Amino acid sequence: MTALVIVISGSLQTGLTGVQSTSVAFASAFTGSPNLLALTEVLFAFATMISWSCYGRSRKRRAASSLICSATTRRWRMCTKICVVICASMSLGLVIDFSDSMIFAMAIPNVIGLCVLMPVVRRKLAQYREKMARGEIRRFR
Repeated sequence: MTALVIVISGSLQTGLTGVQSTSVAFASAFTGSPNLLALTEVLFAFATMISWSCYGRSRKRRAASSLICSATTRRWRMCTKICVVICASMSLGLVIDFSDSMIFAMAIPNVIGLCVLMPVVRRKLAQYREKMARGEIRRFR
């Protein structure tokens, strides 16, 4: 939706990027929208920090702690706090580049896992289709 607003408003030709382009696009249609956009960006950043912090230290999911050990939770909290302080003092471009590279680094083991598990998924899908053909499983309507 944001991309559509940027293209329709013509702010794409201004040479601005990111939030600046979005702000100009929304300001052309709605008065007071730059303030609202700034508020939503701050809330989005805050919610992202909280959610990534919770992903690593959650007792139920144990994302980071199950990879290494249960004592990692304390280290995860400290690492999260250090990253917030360091990233708050860096330029926005560096923070975005760093976060993009970390997300790419997380994608690599996921793609490897998908490749390794592809034969298992293929076998399970064939079993599922056989059961559907025999009438043991009904489709949802």
